[in-house]
Amino acid sequence: MSFVELILKNLFRQRTRSALTVLGIAIGVTTVVALGVITAGLRSASGEFVNSGGADFMVAQEGASDLSFSAVSVRDWRAIEARPDVERASGILFEVADVGGNPFFLLFGYEPESLRGGGLELVAGRLLRSGAPNEAMLGVHGAAELRAGVGDTVVFDRARFRVVGTYRTGERWRDAGAIIPLATAQRLASKQNVVTAVHVFVAPGRDRHAVAAAIERDLPQLVTLESSADYGKVDQGFKIVDAANLAISLLASESGPSAS
Repeated sequence: MSFVELILKNLFRQRTRSALTVLGIAIGVTTVVALGVITAGLRSASGEFVNSGGADFMVAQEGASDLSFSAVSVRDWRAIEARPDVERASGILFEVADVGGNPFFLLFGYEPESLRGGGLELVAGRLLRSGAPNEAMLGVHGAAELRAGVGDTVVFDRARFRVVGTYRTGERWRDAGAIIPLATAQRLASKQNVVTAVHVFVAPGRDRHAVAAAIERDLPQLVTLESSADYGKVDQGFKIVDAANLAISLLASESGPSAS
């Protein structure tokens, strides 16, 4: 009896076991592929946010389980901003708001003056003005979802805002949300004197890796993210998904030999 005939005989002799093994491998492979696609999409979007507006890197709270839980004090933000190796540092408060039927609409709080040169392409209207706490700008996808434009009124977490502009950044998260004044975002989120993260632009001629390392050394309560590869530092979900991918891959590979 040839080797091929032996394999076929064993397969047909234990049809139920063979069918279940094939089904298990198929489910495992499909799950690995699906998780891989989801992870790749999340990494891509997070990478866009880490380097938002052309920033060299982003600074967040050390040990945060999720970026939305990160809290960087305004004092630490200003300390980064005052460094001689930093050209500018833009603080941002990231908030998930309940907007109509969407409980996960993204709000980004910025100081209005920091929006100039912040990687925004103004599609219509104008930028936020200082001293106008209830103005908002909508990303192109956020505007489409809310069916709102310049001059309209939108409601974020029961607070009313007048839309003064629409923008495009090419970043999925910011284009799907809205930008409001930082002070207003802090009030809505009950997070006074903190920001979620700080986007850092290093001074000309300085090495961004060295600057990032120096900030972590001088402010050990903070962590720097230079690319999407570092996003797991502030989001345990990435580590969980990566671990699940690895576990399923190992299970799928171990199931293969048992089918023979």
